[in-house]
Amino acid sequence: MPVSKSFRYFLLVVILLSAFFLRTYRLIQVPGGVDYDEAGNMLLSREIATGKSHPVFIRAYAGREAIFYWLTAAVMRLAGGGLFAIRLTSALCGTMTVLLGYLLAREMFGDESEWEREWLPFLAAAMVAVSYWPVHVNRYGFRVNSMPPLVTATMTFLWRGLRRGRWRDLAIGGALCGLAANTYLAVRALPLVLLPFALWAALAWRTDGFFVSARLRVRQFALFGAVALITFAPLGAFFLRNPQYFSVRMSQASIFELYGDRWRDALGEVTLRALGMFTVRGDENPVYNLVGRPIFGRLWSVFFYLGLAALLWRAFARRARAPYVLIILWLPIMLLPNILGARGVPHNLRSMSLMPVVYYVPALGLTSVMQGGRSLFRADGVIARALQADWPMLLLTAAILILGGRQTFHQYFDLWAHDPGAYYRGAADLRHEAAYLSKWDADEVTIVVGNDTYRHTTLAAFCSNYSRLKWTRGPTLVFTADERPTLYAFDHTNLLDPVLARYLPSDTLQYRELGPDGNVGFEAYLLPPSRRPQPRPQVRVEANLGNVLTLIGYDLNRPAVSGEELDVTLYWRINRRVDRDDYTFFAHLVDDLGFRWGGETFFYYPSLQWQPDEIVLFHLTISIAPGAPPDEYTLDVGVFSPSLDARLPLL
Repeated sequence: MPVSKSFRYFLLVVILLSAFFLRTYRLIQVPGGVDYDEAGNMLLSREIATGKSHPVFIRAYAGREAIFYWLTAAVMRLAGGGLFAIRLTSALCGTMTVLLGYLLAREMFGDESEWEREWLPFLAAAMVAVSYWPVHVNRYGFRVNSMPPLVTATMTFLWRGLRRGRWRDLAIGGALCGLAANTYLAVRALPLVLLPFALWAALAWRTDGFFVSARLRVRQFALFGAVALITFAPLGAFFLRNPQYFSVRMSQASIFELYGDRWRDALGEVTLRALGMFTVRGDENPVYNLVGRPIFGRLWSVFFYLGLAALLWRAFARRARAPYVLIILWLPIMLLPNILGARGVPHNLRSMSLMPVVYYVPALGLTSVMQGGRSLFRADGVIARALQADWPMLLLTAAILILGGRQTFHQYFDLWAHDPGAYYRGAADLRHEAAYLSKWDADEVTIVVGNDTYRHTTLAAFCSNYSRLKWTRGPTLVFTADERPTLYAFDHTNLLDPVLARYLPSDTLQYRELGPDGNVGFEAYLLPPSRRPQPRPQVRVEANLGNVLTLIGYDLNRPAVSGEELDVTLYWRINRRVDRDDYTFFAHLVDDLGFRWGGETFFYYPSLQWQPDEIVLFHLTISIAPGAPPDEYTLDVGVFSPSLDARLPLL
């Protein structure tokens, strides 16, 4: 049942338009938040777009592959350097993956039965276009979005070259393969797919109508590999000169780092969680997914398992067919980054290495059912004629686009967009806080931001006063010494400490935004100089540390009890500015023999921000070891510099 070329083009255009719409509708408003990684990506891309950097590999944020940032920089030069440009880049990458997924399926199944040859590419492309998982990820400005189109293009040209004997296509595929190494960490599993497939192709693959020898296959893969190495060379040279960047991001989340010697015990559990993402339980991170949603819903889970059965049968048959061999290699091997990167499994970003091939499996299940129906109703004239026609498959493709697209639209815009987890984890409050802080003149107001991440990228990307902000974290309050009012901003990651709140009365509250669940997203307090408090600690002390700062007293907020907590507030006065940013505070509870029964080291107020005569309050709750006997204890407090490897001396 051949499909006319004009009809094929029309249907493909409809699929691509559906994909583009779902990826770009209200792109600035949803996602409402701009999380740490997306904001950082925007800043890095802007540096390339403005000519400030020309990286082969980005060293910042523990190292990142650069090609997505170059693509975004190109879009920024056309569409401006804001959020729209980086998200549009991801949306275009996602739409291109739909097109390339169709083309790859056309090549892979070009020698198969008419159902796989004519309709499986449309079915798979329609699923990629409207399925929740790719739509969700493609709407964020994450560099992982550059991986699927480049990997899919690589395999498309490789397959064309092998199937049709085109050396130019093999060279193009190799060039794309080398470029794909510059996309995302998970792509490093791709050679593990290509090497066994090359071995199988040399020994067993005989293309219909085109006989090839093992020697010719070896030459074909040699050309592909040689060109891939050439295009990979700049990145490879960077790793040779800077080997630490090759493994640092892998080590941060690897199963070996997280579980140590117990990694073998954890491997089975992690693998089951990774496999469950297909039909049981998906990513739990609300930034990456509608929490827990698997890749396939109930209906498509049935066709996924049917397709998996057909795939295994055809891949391990006596005369195994190439498309099924490649998929049976692709799925488990490209799932390895999800398993070995054991933090947050299943992980929707690391799993993007399965795109778009994972959608070929339910499409294969559907075509297998249709083929079975044709055989079953072969004697029935009406049903047989219907199964021979184009319109049943056309209706199925249309149903995927309409019903699947509607479901994804509802789940994304009506459910996920209003989810509290997406609001908080996605830093929607920080995006709004940045807009609020930008309204204030930093020449007239001192702005102190309480956040659990020093110099958070979301504020860096959207706050016009960013360079003038003072940063604190934890239960900290800073009273400046200048004559300007002080604006204090606290977000959900670092709310105003209840013990310290008495210094910011309720009538100083300027603004408060509540999250979808009614909790505080962020709030701002304005303290004029006339109302700046003069803190009076319960116990006054004058302990001068190196003429840098002085401990002026402390509060014991409640009696200390063995096995519970020591609740104390420390009062410090800054004496002078310092030339380093690593001064760190400590507080150790010790007995008269010097044995430590509890303690804390904290970096709540970076020292490069210190100004003379500032008063800094730290509220500490120090866990006391069980069994601490009744006695008198000393709270040993001080400040040290890791770079100097020394404490500030007590004068």
